[in-house]
Amino acid sequence: MDNTHHGAPKGTHKLSTAAVLPFLLAGRSLVTVLNRTTDGHYTYRIQAPGKTAKERRNASILFVSVLTGPDNGERGSYTYIGILIRQTGEFKLTAKSRLPKSSASVAGFDWLCRQARRENLDSFPHVEVRHHNECGACARTLTVPESIDTGLGPICAKRLGAHWARNDQRKVA
Repeated sequence: MDNTHHGAPKGTHKLSTAAVLPFLLAGRSLVTVLNRTTDGHYTYRIQAPGKTAKERRNASILFVSVLTGPDNGERGSYTYIGILIRQTGEFKLTAKSRLPKSSASVAGFDWLCRQARRENLDSFPHVEVRHHNECGACARTLTVPESIDTGLGPICAKRLGAHWARNDQRKVA
């Protein structure tokens, strides 16, 4: 099945409405939000603070940045816009936010979080939320079909308590 759309960033996969919030809160997410009507899009990096995997897993906040430069792999190409509260999924600006709430990219991420918390994204069929084929928690490449659908690998999904189910009898290592 081809899951691409004209204007969709190459190498991305559309998330279902139910998978969006767990993916955003996973701790190492890279997500692109695409408006299919205008083909406009923003790419956001959401990262948990901490030096160790345990610290990142236990972090209560996540740092949110938006791609503003030419290279989505480079730290300097992202601009910090605020924090995402892991327990509630609420987005907030901080004193160090580099863009105002009125900025389209900031307002767009705030809107995304509100809709994801309500699982209301199906009401906006022109909006696609796409992951970049890496687990939102550990950033490993996703290869299992259910992982690609949810943006989380089987081990990370289980650890996060996210819905993840196999449709066949193959074993998951």
